[in-house]
Amino acid sequence: MMVTVSVVVASDAFETVRARNGWSRLHLEGKEFYDYLEAQEQEIGALMRDLGFLRN
Repeated sequence: MMVTVSVVVASDAFETVRARNGWSRLHLEGKEFYDYLEAQEQEIGALMRDLGFLRN
């Protein structure tokens, strides 16, 4: 499945849709994607704790 996503993201058609909708270019795979998700979990968790939605 990752190959399919990589092919789509690299296509001219996707670039047209991405640019039209103002989407950023962010396509990660493997360890890079896993690391990104972990960082997001930490960042969002800290924000949720700061806002009082989660306990420390």
